[in-house]
Amino acid sequence: MDCNQEKKHKQKNSVSGIILSLIAILLVTAGLLWYYYPHLLWKYYEWKLELQDIEKVPNSPMSAVDIPENWIEHSWGYVRLYFPPEMSVVDRGATGMLWFEDEKFRICITQTAPDPYINAVFEPLLGLEKAPQLHPSRKSNMTWIQLRLESYSYGSSDFSWSKSRKETLWYSFLIQKRPIILYDEGVTKFTESFSRDNCESIIFHTNRPHCELQSTCCNIFVNIYSRSLEEDQMFDINSFRAIVQSIEVNCGCSAENE
Repeated sequence: MDCNQEKKHKQKNSVSGIILSLIAILLVTAGLLWYYYPHLLWKYYEWKLELQDIEKVPNSPMSAVDIPENWIEHSWGYVRLYFPPEMSVVDRGATGMLWFEDEKFRICITQTAPDPYINAVFEPLLGLEKAPQLHPSRKSNMTWIQLRLESYSYGSSDFSWSKSRKETLWYSFLIQKRPIILYDEGVTKFTESFSRDNCESIIFHTNRPHCELQSTCCNIFVNIYSRSLEEDQMFDINSFRAIVQSIEVNCGCSAENE
């Protein structure tokens, strides 16, 4: 092999080496982009949607309370619950609500089947059907209450580049939906959760307690609102807990599941 041939051979090897190096760099870059794409997308949404200041909402198990013996049982639709004797029924179902009232407070209860409402109004925004698919452990049959509590356990400061791809997808999903699924955003100080038999519930602690309760086997959703009829009054929180914990949903599905 003469000098010219040797020189051409070296140049060819050099070009091949450069091409292989470029291919290797492209493959590594593509792999990194694929893995960190959710991370980069989250940083974009964090900036675009101004999600930098989303804070966790502390949650604790609801304190168990006894239902006073003198409380009166009331039934409405599939729901049975107890109220203090001094609170009388003001309206029963004429407006789709059940109202109890005494001299100082009014308690409003609504009972709905949530799926059509969520599908019609919130589903395009929530993407609720995506939750089980995005959950890192592929949790199925996630309820609305469970989704709320999952979301409240995260804040925007919890992001980390060390999160896995699945963890980041789930994290960004929850934080992006947070302004939609948090009751009274910026006003809710903390929450309490309670589950029993076929029901799950959350009390939102704001300037007035509010509860959401959901049956885990039926499309039955209950809201309980407290409203003060006097200025600077707040319904006794233990009494509110007792009302929530007295609720029973009798839809028949529990017996069927057994």
